[in-house]
Amino acid sequence: MADHLRETLRGARIIEGDAMSLPELIPATRHGRVGTIVCGIPMVLMPLASQRRLIAAMDAVAPGRGFLHFSYCLTSPLPHRRLGLSAERLAWTPRNFPPASVWRYTPRS
Repeated sequence: MADHLRETLRGARIIEGDAMSLPELIPATRHGRVGTIVCGIPMVLMPLASQRRLIAAMDAVAPGRGFLHFSYCLTSPLPHRRLGLSAERLAWTPRNFPPASVWRYTPRS
């Protein structure tokens, strides 16, 4: 997928690696300058502690920005209130099997 993104999104910086290590993968000079994080990891299958770690890693490089999450869940795949997040479904494709959604999660203020 990373190779495909590099080919189709010329000029975008594509980073490959363990998402839990985002603060190490992205140079510290770029922290806070990340525009959008898009996550397709099946977070619904992760224990709450792992979800918290991943969200903390994303927040370390894009503080306060939240993230977009692609999921096949009909409802929010994350217990967003328990995680201190607001959730909004931005897109839904009911004709897809299974139906897919894009969720925006942002820190609750």
